[in-house]
Amino acid sequence: MGGAWAAPAIALTVASPAFAASTPVSVLTVEFTQPFYTTTPGGQFSSPVVAAKVWDASGPVTNASVTFAIAPIEDTDEPDTEGDDDFDGVDVVAAFGRLGGPPANTVMSSATGQATPEVIHAGEGVGVLRVTATAVVTRDGAVESAMAEAYIRIFAYTTTTVPFSAGYRGTSALGTGSKTNNPVPAAVAMPSSAADVILLGAGLYRAGFALDASGTVWSWGSDYYRTQAVRKTQPIPVPFAKMPNDIVQLEGTYYAMFALTRSGEVWGWGYNLEGQFADGTTIGTFRETPVRIPNLGPVKKLAGGHYNMHALLEDGTLWNWGYGRYGSLADGVTTVHRATTPKRVTGFPAGRIVVDVAGRNDGASAVLDDGTVWSWGRNGEGQIGDGTNRHRYVPTRITALTGAKRVSSNYWNAGVVLDDGTCRLWGYAAYYNLGNGSASNPRVPVDPGLTNVAELSWGLQTGHALLTDGSVYGWGYNGNYETGTGVRGAIKTPLRVPGIGAVKQIAQSQYSTYFLPA
Repeated sequence: MGGAWAAPAIALTVASPAFAASTPVSVLTVEFTQPFYTTTPGGQFSSPVVAAKVWDASGPVTNASVTFAIAPIEDTDEPDTEGDDDFDGVDVVAAFGRLGGPPANTVMSSATGQATPEVIHAGEGVGVLRVTATAVVTRDGAVESAMAEAYIRIFAYTTTTVPFSAGYRGTSALGTGSKTNNPVPAAVAMPSSAADVILLGAGLYRAGFALDASGTVWSWGSDYYRTQAVRKTQPIPVPFAKMPNDIVQLEGTYYAMFALTRSGEVWGWGYNLEGQFADGTTIGTFRETPVRIPNLGPVKKLAGGHYNMHALLEDGTLWNWGYGRYGSLADGVTTVHRATTPKRVTGFPAGRIVVDVAGRNDGASAVLDDGTVWSWGRNGEGQIGDGTNRHRYVPTRITALTGAKRVSSNYWNAGVVLDDGTCRLWGYAAYYNLGNGSASNPRVPVDPGLTNVAELSWGLQTGHALLTDGSVYGWGYNGNYETGTGVRGAIKTPLRVPGIGAVKQIAQSQYSTYFLPA
């Protein structure tokens, strides 16, 4: 894994988590032999060995003092607010020479400029650590130094395809079993009994889901709303019992999770506060066993909002149910209300059918078979994309968009992939959510400059694009490393996610992102 990102022995300095060229002090340069090193819990980093090279304009530098140091990933911006962050996670640790040894080791560079510290041994924790190499040399009475950094990833190898996670560790949303964040993607700790993972899903409140080839659904993270039916936070994936067969989609809202089957049935579980289960009730009770959503024809796709659900039927009609405010149910009602049984969305041009739909916080967007895009719901931050900030209580066309194929939305942002492989994004922009280098809300779709886009995905205020070659780019709010790009803090324009090779699906929770390798 990650072979496509291995650095050459001597190349541009990899001195920041973004894996961009750094500026060395004076003419001295140091670089790790690769940006990622991987081992198993309790194992050692010996293949390849952790090492760095030192050189300057004249070539390799001999007898430079190089100090290697291992450090945990720093804490993140977002505290937990729901009170369910207690879990039996394990700290990710590693040391030089032996387990429990020192976190730093100083060696001298060889005649070829290579500096190789004592072998690094990993503890039993699973996750990501940062390792730095600081080279120092004194010449003609002047001290010169340079620094580089890489990541060491600890996870259990398996013969199955497993998802990777990046971002915030709170409520075990990463599924690694550790107490640390993942600034770059690292493997979810799928049990050895799991088959190849073939599908991902995410609950909007800090939970991940994976379907394996045997038909088993695995879940991890927060169970605050009983979306895992285990009544406690899960640090690593656990199997979910009593699920329907032949699942083709796992879709989350804030309070509940839903599964779509190959036959077009929809099943849901979690918290029923706002009529999420379309059974005529709004009683705040928990459904820990999936229940079938009634009165709903064969469904092609699900699109979860925060407190409601949209269902695109095989015949191209669109239906929804749950909590309605700001026009989020597209039924023209301007007051807060609830649809406790599925209702058809109307207001589209006669003769047109819906081909794609995406839900968000208090709203949704749809693509019709003529390539037009329609939005409804809350619009305080430009989520509709029509150039205004007026809430829309019925579907409203975004006249600036034509030739759309797919739509993606979540929280306060939306985006479409166009026929030519480019994409357009709109909504809240304060954290560079739109990837166009601006933090101003344009209220209309903007172009982040990507080409060959296959799919879009959104977290709380972070976007990702999956390209046709399997590469992934992230942008936006990134205070919890949720882009997986290795840097922390807002990313103004799309930055490639390293270390995972080709990806076939992305799913996002609040501050965490899940990647499924191709």
